[in-house]
Amino acid sequence: QLKTIPTGGKTPLASGLALGLSTLMKDRLKHPEQHPLMVIVSDGKANIAFNGGDPIDDAVAVARRIRKESVETMFVDTEADPCAFGYGWDLSKIMRASYTHLGQVHAKRLVSLLT
Repeated sequence: QLKTIPTGGKTPLASGLALGLSTLMKDRLKHPEQHPLMVIVSDGKANIAFNGGDPIDDAVAVARRIRKESVETMFVDTEADPCAFGYGWDLSKIMRASYTHLGQVHAKRLVSLLT
């Protein structure tokens, strides 16, 4: 199913990361015994800023908050360009996320990344 998700266009990446973090933090308060997983499917190219600033800086700032909150995260990189920017890889390292490329997504691979 992941391979059929449309990609490209304007990406409010920092906003999406912030919303995901907020949602998981609220859930953590309600269910402290559970350990949710944030799965990010993106090319990592942030191009919409919060308030007119630098969109990549915004995404990096939220990625640091995700790491600080110790949210278990998986980054599925959709970037297929051989001249890739590598933003997905960089963001996954900042978040301490498991990382895989969309082309490598198979059930066994996902299980191995999560365990």
